[in-house]
Amino acid sequence: MSGLDMSLLAMFNPDMGLIEITAGETIPAHRASVAKYQDHYAFDLNKIPGGALDVAISGSFPGDRFFAHSCWPIANLDYFVEDGGTIIVATPAPGGLAHYSYAKDYTPPTREKLGSLYEDVFYGKQELWHACLWLPIVEVMARKEVIVVTETERLADFETVSIPAVDSMDNAWEVVQRKYGPDMKVGNFPYGKWIVPAEMPEKEFTGRRM
Repeated sequence: MSGLDMSLLAMFNPDMGLIEITAGETIPAHRASVAKYQDHYAFDLNKIPGGALDVAISGSFPGDRFFAHSCWPIANLDYFVEDGGTIIVATPAPGGLAHYSYAKDYTPPTREKLGSLYEDVFYGKQELWHACLWLPIVEVMARKEVIVVTETERLADFETVSIPAVDSMDNAWEVVQRKYGPDMKVGNFPYGKWIVPAEMPEKEFTGRRM
């Protein structure tokens, strides 16, 4: 619509080092850049012996000042964790929840509260531009447990949005050990915020399970 006919697409690592750059006509350049991204950050579920995990662990990047920035491993690791499993995210979130604070009216995410969330987004009671930051996280929490490891002074923030939070990884580890026992399957994802499935079965696009 704007007449754009060229794109310049840059890809960075967590240290803001340039690792890929693509220039060209908009659609082919975009597709080429996506392919490069997958070379760096796609992971094949079939590489996990026995399939999806009981527990996945990830963290945040230095630029993730708010939980609205650092919550995305929860959405991205959904594919790699069994329903009923647990996602642990370690993040200091020094700026607090930011846009994620709007999720408080829909948590814990029961079927009824999810229905209210979808209606509120549809009718504009929750603006889509910020709901897109946290709605997928709430959907994952309807099927999986989430534990946040954060600073002691941030624990009360997570109580307001019904996310269990602890102030050490040891405490989080004790929780999952009690839940899954010594044979639990655990994976560490250092790029959890950016990871994507190497292959996504078509059925995953037909709707989320609730």
